[in-house]
Amino acid sequence: MLKFFAIILIQILCITPAYCFSQKDSAVFKDAENGFTIKYPKSWVKQKPTQEKTKFKIISKNGKGNEECSVNVQYSPNLASRTPRDFIDSLKEATKEQLQASVRKGIPNAVIINMGETTLNNQPAFFQHFSFTHDAVGNNPYAAYGVMTINNGGAYTVMCICEQKSFDKNLRIFKQIISSFSLSK
Repeated sequence: MLKFFAIILIQILCITPAYCFSQKDSAVFKDAENGFTIKYPKSWVKQKPTQEKTKFKIISKNGKGNEECSVNVQYSPNLASRTPRDFIDSLKEATKEQLQASVRKGIPNAVIINMGETTLNNQPAFFQHFSFTHDAVGNNPYAAYGVMTINNGGAYTVMCICEQKSFDKNLRIFKQIISSFSLSK
């Protein structure tokens, strides 16, 4: 009976089936070394990460789409003694300008649109929605939605990116992929 209600809930939440995926239409990636699992649509293809901190990367439309999601993991001795709550509270104390400056270290022209507290893996987390352009992708405007938390000395960020013009259409599936993330360490 519970499974029936879950299926109905998915159908209600998904305006069009193309932007949501069911349990049977999902693939699962498990990273034992970094202690996480994530689910994603079978039509998205796992790609080899190009950056050391990226532990998982998928691209839509059988690897040919403009939407991608990734999991980045960064370990730091400074995080080992911190709790997720403490970490998220420190991010909430930072100004938008301070956080934007941090994002701009990796993406020079990023502009934070929205940010705040959320949950990931049933623990405190912090989300950021920002826009940017990048020479490598033809200077088209892009948008990103990411959620970060910490666990056992590691900062885990699940980030999804697409062209800005299709962000609203993709946000639902991005959130579904991000919410499937779980920690096992």
